[in-house]
Amino acid sequence: MRYISDLTQETLKLLKRIYRHSKYYQVRQRAHCIQLSYQGYSIAELMRIFHLMS
Repeated sequence: MRYISDLTQETLKLLKRIYRHSKYYQVRQRAHCIQLSYQGYSIAELMRIFHLMS
């Protein structure tokens, strides 16, 4: 499985801030997706969360 790994604490804080405060929906969604991938969510789980079709 593919996961995003090796993110620093600084990067995680930045992603969290982007997810909470960006005025652009797609930017917020991408930041959230990166965070979830880092936490170990599979691609199939991410697709379900973000309502994507395979």
